[in-house]
Amino acid sequence: STSGDGYMISNEIANIQHMPFDGTSDFMYTDPVANQYDERNMPTDMKLAFAHHLFGIVEVNVNSTDDKLKGEKILSVTLSSESTVLSGAYTFDLAKTGVAPKFDANRSYNNVTVEYRYPKELVGGNHVFQFIANSFTVSDLTLTVKTTHYTFTKKAGAAVSLKAGEVTVLPTVTISGTGVKRKKVLSYFGDSIACKALQDYLQGLLGEDWDVYMNGI
Repeated sequence: STSGDGYMISNEIANIQHMPFDGTSDFMYTDPVANQYDERNMPTDMKLAFAHHLFGIVEVNVNSTDDKLKGEKILSVTLSSESTVLSGAYTFDLAKTGVAPKFDANRSYNNVTVEYRYPKELVGGNHVFQFIANSFTVSDLTLTVKTTHYTFTKKAGAAVSLKAGEVTVLPTVTISGTGVKRKKVLSYFGDSIACKALQDYLQGLLGEDWDVYMNGI
C-alpha cells in the first residue's frame, strides 16, 4: 500500500511486524512493460513480473531447552544498530531504480521488531522469526529477545550484510536461564499523557531491572 506523485513513491517499513511472517512492509516493483498499451484498448491480462525487491528478509531462529525457563513465553525479537536505519518511512524514485530509498530523518528507526500475535512457549520448540528490514552491512548489530519476564541480548560477532531481495539467516540463538535475573513489570493505562514518551521516561527512571508496558491510551 503506497502513495505516489509521478514516479516518487512514499511508503514505510513497519517498525513492529508480526508473526506469522508479515510481508506487508516489503516493496516490489516490475520491469517496464514490453509494449506501450493504449488505455482505450487494454489487454485482459497485463503480464507484470514483480521480480525486484527493495528490501531484504531477516530470519532469526530462537530456541531453549533450559528447564529453568519452562513456562516462559517468547514475545518478540528486535534487531538494532547504532549506525544504520532499519525501518520507518521512506521515499523511492521509480525512475531511478538504481538509487537506494531515502529515509525520513524524523520517522525512521535504528531498530525493527517482530512480535508473536499470540505468545508461544519458549522451551521445547524452534521459533523462526522473519521480518523485512532495510538493506544493510553493519558491524554493530544487536539482537534482543523478550520473553514474559526476561530480556536476552546478543551482539553479532562479525559484520552482517542484508541484501535486497534475499533472505539473510542469522546464527541460531539458544537461550539459557543461567545467570539471568527475573525482571519486575510495570503495566499502565492512561489518557493521552500515557504516550510512548512517558513509557521511555518510566523505563529510564526504573532501570534495566524493570520492563514497562503501555497497555492503552
